[in-house]
Amino acid sequence: MREACRVVDGLTPPVGGVRLAYSVRGSGPPVLMVMGLGVGRWGWDRQVRVFSRHFRVITYDHRGTGDSSLPDGDYGMPELVGDALRLLDFLGVERAHVVGVSMGGYIAQTLAIERPQRVDRLVLCSTSCGGPAAARPDPELWRDFLRLRELPSERAFEVAVRALFGPDFPREHPRLAAAVVRRHLGSGVSPRTFLLQGRACARFDESARVGRIRAPTLVCHGTADALCPVENARLLASLIPRARLVLYEGAGHSPLIERAREFNRDVIGFLGGP
Repeated sequence: MREACRVVDGLTPPVGGVRLAYSVRGSGPPVLMVMGLGVGRWGWDRQVRVFSRHFRVITYDHRGTGDSSLPDGDYGMPELVGDALRLLDFLGVERAHVVGVSMGGYIAQTLAIERPQRVDRLVLCSTSCGGPAAARPDPELWRDFLRLRELPSERAFEVAVRALFGPDFPREHPRLAAAVVRRHLGSGVSPRTFLLQGRACARFDESARVGRIRAPTLVCHGTADALCPVENARLLASLIPRARLVLYEGAGHSPLIERAREFNRDVIGFLGGP
């Protein structure tokens, strides 16, 4: 077992007014971990320590999130994908495993399609390929989730709990669920960032190209995901050649939190850790 010896935090040089905040932990094969809408690299807190025993773990804040800068003007999925590539280039990483959750799964898919030489193994969690066959969340939930920063605090808390977790998790782990939601709501992400990232997600469609992915792929999903219904995982796994599907019964949109031990075991095993 490798020791988690390397610890690096930094900012990339500015490009187009954007500097990306990133962290590197551990040593070994590089793993780029790409978080979802409106969540900083803190969202991987239950993974980084464990993964860094086996891998060089790279996490970062999307533009407008956490410690990364928010540029003037609009941006969409091409810019978010470009940010991930720019970070790999800056760190001198030619090829990495890529783990993407939710919006991060959109970014990871496009990386694997457009830059196959940069992606070793691919993990897609709580995500979708988009397109007309994709299963959509309840429209009211999606609308309220994108307006979290504008809702009254009590309503925002209720929406976030429903969006992020399966129905049993908040009851069985109330302190952890509340702590995650409070951190989410208190992260300082602006309504504009939520709008731009939400618009990028709503327009995402790789359904016609996802079958081109040749990287060994693990698709994992909670069966009680209200924000990205589990039918999307089944569709993804059917479209990506030889993809493996793992479902977490009763988990919602955040199996990396709700089922952290199982998720870590499954993903580390798939990526080639001990």
